[in-house]
Amino acid sequence: MPTVAVTSGPTTSPTSSSNSPTSFCESNLLSNADFSDGLTDWQAFGWAGGVLPSIRLTTGVTGNAVEAYDRTTWRSGPRQDLVGDDLTCLTSEMFAHIEFKTKLLNETTGEGIACDTSTSTGCPMVTIRHAAWDYVYDRNNNADWQANDWNSFYGVYQVPSGGFTTAVYLMVVGGYPGTSLIVDDISLTIGNSFAPTPAP
Repeated sequence: MPTVAVTSGPTTSPTSSSNSPTSFCESNLLSNADFSDGLTDWQAFGWAGGVLPSIRLTTGVTGNAVEAYDRTTWRSGPRQDLVGDDLTCLTSEMFAHIEFKTKLLNETTGEGIACDTSTSTGCPMVTIRHAAWDYVYDRNNNADWQANDWNSFYGVYQVPSGGFTTAVYLMVVGGYPGTSLIVDDISLTIGNSFAPTPAP
């Protein structure tokens, strides 16, 4: 069972840390975050005895979104590897703020699915994986999930002491087998604390 850290959503969007290592770190560390370049930099990934889900483009909040389907486990979805400058930004004990829009659909009927906030695996969440580290953050712990609309995720992850020295990846997971997981407008930005930084 994954480690789950429930976080509350921001009232404003977080901005980057004033002491980020480089100017690059002041931007979204994820490439093609709005899927305007199709599925570039994204891949399907999951844990199910070697059975991977599939991903494709679908209608997003505006433009494209990614849809993970043919999912045989909740631990499957779209993944992006963080390399190069991304790792430079994820320095020891810094805070990574993660946001995206999401919804769940019944793969057979295409109807929206309600998300039960009392379960840790039935709702969209995010995994940041680094070697033996595996952190999973629950979606916003609120009761107003809209089955037929976009819902907002907000989570915060603290980089372990010592930072990262090997490859890291981020993956959105959650929702039971038979559901399509749709994600759009995903961001990974650097901050100084668990609390979101107020916009100027």
